[in-house]
Amino acid sequence: MNETSDDRRRLLGSIALGTAAVLLPSRADAQSSVSPAVKIVPLSRLNKEFSLAEFMFDGSAALLVRLSAPPPDRARALEVKVGGNSVFLTAFTRVCTHLGCTPALPDARTHQMVCPCHGSTYSADGTVVKGPAQRSLSLISLEVRGSDVYAVAAAPSS
Repeated sequence: MNETSDDRRRLLGSIALGTAAVLLPSRADAQSSVSPAVKIVPLSRLNKEFSLAEFMFDGSAALLVRLSAPPPDRARALEVKVGGNSVFLTAFTRVCTHLGCTPALPDARTHQMVCPCHGSTYSADGTVVKGPAQRSLSLISLEVRGSDVYAVAAAPSS
């Protein structure tokens, strides 16, 4: 082999090694940014329709709501059996999808949440009722572990 081929091989090897060194930390960072499960509340505390539990998830204010019935989009709620009856739970971030303000807690009468910044209105399951927001509040996946409700992950956007 000639000296040019050896130089080229060394250069390509150095580039490959440098690329791997740059990519490895970013992969580790991506894995470590997955949010751990967050215990929200004992299921027994959600003892009536429209019971609420505020919590923090992945750095954002969030809300757990016991719904009165399954929402039209069944993917927006977790069905749990309690005493032989179905209970429907949903959780979402309290970050308005219009400009990022924090919607108020659900109104006691209408069960709707209004964003104070520009008036976007959301139903108790976090779906948009009235704009300017175009997207529903971001869902958080739930699990019941033993007798407690946990937020386990940001749900995929639909």
